[in-house]
Amino acid sequence: MRSRWLNVLATISILFVASCGSASTHIAKPTLRPGSTSPTTPPTGTASSTQFYPLFLGQGIGVAGTEQSNGCSVYLTHDFVHWQAVTPPVSPQVRQRLGSCPYIWQDASFVSPSDGWVLGLVDGNVTTVLYHTLDGGRSWVQQPGGSTGANGGSELIGFANTLDGWRQQFAEGSSRGYTLELTTNGGTTWGRAPSPDLVGGCQLASDVFANARDGFAGGFLRALWHTTDGGQSWHQMIIAPPASLAHALAMYGTPSFFGGSTGVLPVAFIEGSPSFIAF
Repeated sequence: MRSRWLNVLATISILFVASCGSASTHIAKPTLRPGSTSPTTPPTGTASSTQFYPLFLGQGIGVAGTEQSNGCSVYLTHDFVHWQAVTPPVSPQVRQRLGSCPYIWQDASFVSPSDGWVLGLVDGNVTTVLYHTLDGGRSWVQQPGGSTGANGGSELIGFANTLDGWRQQFAEGSSRGYTLELTTNGGTTWGRAPSPDLVGGCQLASDVFANARDGFAGGFLRALWHTTDGGQSWHQMIIAPPASLAHALAMYGTPSFFGGSTGVLPVAFIEGSPSFIAF
């Protein structure tokens, strides 16, 4: 999964398995904990016991969601001290049908402090909903949603710019599956790319795109994949280790891009062959 957890307490474990010749990443959802001066101070007007989890950190803002028992709200901050509720509106008909907490917010992506998207899971369902804002959450437009594929599955979303975005389905259980969908018009419509494991990639890896065609897949796995045709095909990349770690095991994270082609790729070089690593 994408790492957006700056200044957030998190536990990340990597368990090696045989899939894709690399590792399956298991990430514990971090919580934003109360504190008088901490960037994770709970949003104004909420109880100090309310648990929050980050949806997006970057582009000069932070976006957080609350646990289901606390109303499934979305909050936004520009300074990590003052928060404002920006939860997309839910119609009375939806609340009557699904209850007071119809959506469990799973992910968000912003390309500027005002322009962003939030993705929610319909409670008790595998369907996801997608909302887009152009004014920092003061108003929202609903766009076509997707699916987690199975109960216990998840869906992640990301945008490289105002037009080019992607979302991934990671299904679990008997309905295991993976889908990668792309948009080139800001989420108005989506097209499905081939399943990466059928075109040289890995279905467990987390994707990030610099634009509509150039993307990478990693996530602290033992391989890094690259596409130059919008996910139609993938090939592995190898980053040469420093001379002092020539025989070390490389673990590739997920790159982050800062507009256009400028980006950062985290790589951990580990000596030996551990079966379990805790970060």
